[in-house]
Amino acid sequence: TIPVFEAISSVADAFLDLISGGSVEGAALAQIGRLVSMNHALLTVLGVSAPALQLVCDVAGKHGLPTKLTGAGGGGCAFSILGGEEELDSSMETRVQRCSRTLRSHRFDCYRTTVGGEGVLWHEPEQEAARARPPSSPRLLVASLIAAGVVAAALVSRRR
Repeated sequence: TIPVFEAISSVADAFLDLISGGSVEGAALAQIGRLVSMNHALLTVLGVSAPALQLVCDVAGKHGLPTKLTGAGGGGCAFSILGGEEELDSSMETRVQRCSRTLRSHRFDCYRTTVGGEGVLWHEPEQEAARARPPSSPRLLVASLIAAGVVAAALVSRRR
């Protein structure tokens, strides 16, 4: 289990390195997509995915949309990287529409949104930070995606 957590930490660190330069487009955005997919695979190895979430990720992957589970557990949500700050080109828009249609046929709801703002912030005295701060985790990756403010996401939930 420890090597998997170390790999997740490496994925989060790679993501933070990518966004440290500001705007994320082109090759950097493609790398973020690969990191998202990698992170989902690692979470699956840990056993925190669920069959419904795996179906969402598989369907999105077939449409070329990097996707991963997110949330505090219970198998309720995933997000896909659709693009950066610019409008989606017609090819991406077509893939997103086809993916959404397929997911809806499996009784999932799909939502398109943009993310931005500062996201989750870590506040504590500096001398305590070195001791108390947890290692990078999947939550850091998600929080960092929100902090970057450069991606659009499709949030997916299963209708009951």
